[in-house]
Amino acid sequence: REAVRRANQVIYHCNADYDTNRASTLTVALVYKRHLYVASIGDSRAYLYRPGNGLQCITTDHTLGAGLVDARLFKPEEIYTSPKGKQLYRYLGQPHLTQIDTFHIPVALNDVVLLCTDGLWHMLRDERLEALLSQWQASASADPQQLARTLVDEANEAGGEGNISAIVVGIM
Repeated sequence: REAVRRANQVIYHCNADYDTNRASTLTVALVYKRHLYVASIGDSRAYLYRPGNGLQCITTDHTLGAGLVDARLFKPEEIYTSPKGKQLYRYLGQPHLTQIDTFHIPVALNDVVLLCTDGLWHMLRDERLEALLSQWQASASADPQQLARTLVDEANEAGGEGNISAIVVGIM
């Protein structure tokens, strides 16, 4: 949490010093002794794919659209089409960073962890992400870097809107 707070302060002070308006989202993960620790702010996501259980989004989006879905004023699919789906209310670069979400989940052999920016999950919905992670996990030559490239390529082919980044970690 302290590292995320420091990153926020650096961005905030750079904005003040250079009269800019920069911001960022952040999702970081640490796997330690079969435990996954995640810290998140904004709308970059962490997913866990577990064979037999499917895909689970670990993080919570800090957007107006996600809040409207939680309040049942939006349908979940409207996050992908409404400008409110991308309107952040919590991000790095704010004067006062009030809350950083943290998560702790036990992981098992053959689990797959995906960290990605909104450009990826906006272009590849959960069903497609789950299918790609499942195919990759079942392959004999499972290379996490190749899967990350495949995800980014598919997101670009699907329209390529926004920042598209992916990090894949296979629990072996």
